[in-house]
Amino acid sequence: MDAGLNGKVAVVVGGGTGIGRATALEFAHEGASVVLAGRRGRELSTVADLISASGGRCLAVVTDVSRPEDPQHLMDVAVSEFGSVDAVANCAAVVDRDEGMLTGTIADFDRMIDVNLRGAWLVLRTAGQAMLNLGKPGSMVTVSSINAPRPGTVDYSTSKAGVEGFTRAAAKVLGPSGIRVNAVRSGFIDTDMLRYAWDVAAGVPFPIGPSERVNVPLGRVGHPSETAQAIVWLCSSASSYVTGTCLDVDGGALID
Repeated sequence: MDAGLNGKVAVVVGGGTGIGRATALEFAHEGASVVLAGRRGRELSTVADLISASGGRCLAVVTDVSRPEDPQHLMDVAVSEFGSVDAVANCAAVVDRDEGMLTGTIADFDRMIDVNLRGAWLVLRTAGQAMLNLGKPGSMVTVSSINAPRPGTVDYSTSKAGVEGFTRAAAKVLGPSGIRVNAVRSGFIDTDMLRYAWDVAAGVPFPIGPSERVNVPLGRVGHPSETAQAIVWLCSSASSYVTGTCLDVDGGALID
């Protein structure tokens, strides 16, 4: 698709692996300069090298969104190095073992909230302020989960439900300045995080064989690029009248 992103600057948080990696590559394919952020420098460098090898512009910034100063530093670097922040995709998240609400620890809950909710909020807040300072419109997308509107592990579901709440609230606050805020509600996507949640946390073998099926209408696990394309669309001019929404990219998993 022609996303109208040529020459724009996209910040991708959690850009070293999974959905974030696919999103960074998709932004670069559409002509955007990409600022990669995440906790694991080696993975970020690998993605940055792929983008650079294809002729794109990219830099990597090691970032821990649970540290309040890191998202601010990230936006400062994006503006100082590339001159703008036009699009932000927040794909960073952690998943927990299914310890249960009554047996999980407060530390487990705090870690989930610190990264998935508070960290996502910090990214949105600092990116929104950067866009306001630049005096230009922009778009921000946070990855939510099908476990936000339906029961999953208590800690994870709580964190993602919070993401959807602040998405709508922020869209109302920032809309008059031309800044759009949306979320993508991701389903069963073939990432390391899903494999961990399936194999380790839930104790269920991951369906990787050609005959395996998951209980969704499309009958398969999604590819990270399928979520990435939805994120990039929400950051593009093609979705210019879309804000405050949560787009399901789940193969129909949430159909009643």
